Amino acid sequence: MGKRKYNYEESLFKNLKKKSRHINKKEIYDLFENFIKHDRNERLFHKSGKLIPYIQNYLKSKKINNIEANEIVLDALLDKNTIYPLTKKLKSFFKFIVNNNIKIALVSDTIFPTIMRRIILQKWGLLQYFDVVLTSQEHDRKNGLKIFKIMINYFNVKPGEILHVGNELSNDITPAKKAGIQTCLILNSNKNDIIKTKIYPDFTIKNLQELKKLIQN
Repeated sequence: MGKRKYNYEESLFKNLKKKSRHINKKEIYDLFENFIKHDRNERLFHKSGKLIPYIQNYLKSKKINNIEANEIVLDALLDKNTIYPLTKKLKSFFKFIVNNNIKIALVSDTIFPTIMRRIILQKWGLLQYFDVVLTSQEHDRKNGLKIFKIMINYFNVKPGEILHVGNELSNDITPAKKAGIQTCLILNSNKNDIIKTKIYPDFTIKNLQELKKLIQN
């Protein structure tokens, strides 16, 4: 998964600790890491596992019921240390999208249920800008193409009229292009070495300001 800018495991451990003193930090970290491995393997067949049931099974041995488990997972997810900081430029970009009557969808491969993605967007103050939120937990992973087809049907437009913006060649650009969608790669990661690949996005940008100019043109 690469180096993340947040620590969900630590927040999960702290929230679990509030419910039970018999929680081992290493167990929680291993639990999360094992889930990631499990989820990655399952996604090869587009049958992504669910995080909450996975954690619930573990918590049964700690005498923590499913309702409490749901609260713990959600509290950890909304912890300020687990959420990427929201910049003024990002807020400005979404306002620009709305002011130009552009429809927008969130298409995400995620270990979290869709409702949690929506809750995070709500906490950021961004949910209002999205017409639809689609995640792999309900519609399979991006490279299965189903999630893109659902998006196309939702907007009822030709695939070529949609621009998919992502930061991964294999997980964003390739499947979107297979679905007939225009693609834009954000060059903000060292895994985006576009020179060494046969996959070519329609556009490349370095930040959202460049995306704004692209849309205006």
